Amino acid sequence: MVVRRLYVLVLVALLVMGIGDRVAGSSAAASGSAAARRPRPLMRSLGTSLQEAEVAARYPAGVFPRSVAREPASSQPPLVRPRAITLPVLMYHGFTSLAGEYEVPIPVFREQLDWLKSHGYRTVTLPQVYAYMFGRGRLPRKPVLITMDDGRLSQLAAIRELRKRGMRAVLFVMGGGNQLDWAQLRKIKYWGFEIESHTMTHPLHPPLTKLSSARLWYELYNSRRVLRQRLGVSARYLAYPGGAYDARVVRMARKAGYVGALGSWGGGRWTPAQRFSEPRMLVRGDLSVRAFGQLVRSMTSKPAESPGGGINP
Repeated sequence: MVVRRLYVLVLVALLVMGIGDRVAGSSAAASGSAAARRPRPLMRSLGTSLQEAEVAARYPAGVFPRSVAREPASSQPPLVRPRAITLPVLMYHGFTSLAGEYEVPIPVFREQLDWLKSHGYRTVTLPQVYAYMFGRGRLPRKPVLITMDDGRLSQLAAIRELRKRGMRAVLFVMGGGNQLDWAQLRKIKYWGFEIESHTMTHPLHPPLTKLSSARLWYELYNSRRVLRQRLGVSARYLAYPGGAYDARVVRMARKAGYVGALGSWGGGRWTPAQRFSEPRMLVRGDLSVRAFGQLVRSMTSKPAESPGGGINP
């Protein structure tokens, strides 16, 4: 009798343990299936990479929108490292036999180019300078940016002098009304010179800042469209006629597809924050070579050199 009772108690205990195991297993399985049904978060590395690619494409200046800026500062390094640079940015217009405020005699221009060459300066392009400012690429140890406005016929003589010395310049031309015709401009482009926008009709009276929104859009957008159709250039940079601009002009320039713009005054200190109002220096025709050299030196920074001879990032 005692043995039978013990047998029954053992059997009951075994049955209870088996049921408990099945219940526990069922609970674990249910929990596992529920967890499997719950959506898993996207991989952080994939999401971050996609986010960075989008930001790099949409915000080349490194200015991120707030939704992206919520990431902890230590989670990812900045995509770009904006930096300022001081370089001579020389502004020319006409090249004639008589010196004037906006006219430089070709013999004087030759002397200026020879001075630049003998002192180690090398011409650069606008995309090079802007890329450097936003942390991409390098520049020569002594960069100089030569610009010519208005699409004047006399600039052909200056271009010949530049080509003889292996130097280049940026031409800011209008969508219409240039003295240089389209065939000449296509040849200048073929020679490796950069062609950018100086608006559609070069408005001065009134200036860009006084135009209606419709007229302003015509000046900024149509000039890019015409230059693309006629010359096959993207014209991503703008020179304001007369150096006239304000916040509204800058907003419209951005909307029209420009990535940077130049004024007419202010020296050679370029910064990413003012990429739509970078300064230049007018080169007058009555400037002596000595005065020209002093002007250029005043706008030349002294950066640390890399082993390759360029400007360190």
